[in-house]
Amino acid sequence: MIATLAAANQWATEHGLSYLSAGIHHRNADAVRFYRRHGYAPSGTSWARRPTG
Repeated sequence: MIATLAAANQWATEHGLSYLSAGIHHRNADAVRFYRRHGYAPSGTSWARRPTG
């Protein structure tokens, strides 16, 4: 996974992107720790709902 993050960072840098984001659930403690350890931080809010019908 670390190699994937490194590759994404390299690609983003080469293409002039200003930030990367990771779509993880805030209750997934292992994922939160992993991404924090690699420099990611909370940013914004994601809204969702279950379909009805």
